[in-house]
Amino acid sequence: EDTSGIVAKHFSNVLVSMLTLAQFVTCDSIAAVYAPLVLEKPGLVVYFIVALLVISISLMNLVTAALVEGALTNAASERQAEDVDTKKKLRALIPTLTEMFNQIDLDHSG
Repeated sequence: EDTSGIVAKHFSNVLVSMLTLAQFVTCDSIAAVYAPLVLEKPGLVVYFIVALLVISISLMNLVTAALVEGALTNAASERQAEDVDTKKKLRALIPTLTEMFNQIDLDHSG
């Protein structure tokens, strides 16, 4: 295909351009889009390399941030649940501990 055919096919309107950019995000058969254009105008290699790196790195950062945020939220809620459980266990032990201390304190000096 000549470059005008590629441009007409992949960038004919906004909707088709968005679909082409979605291909860039997923790295789905993008060589068919950029290779003929770069062969025709080698200066476009800079544009496509920058676009590919920015898009893929941004997407990886977003996914990583979402996973880390979910893990931190989960860890915080687990920590709160453990704190509540520990407090319940300690409250249940208060009568036993009070009884032990009373048994140890033979002269009732406190």
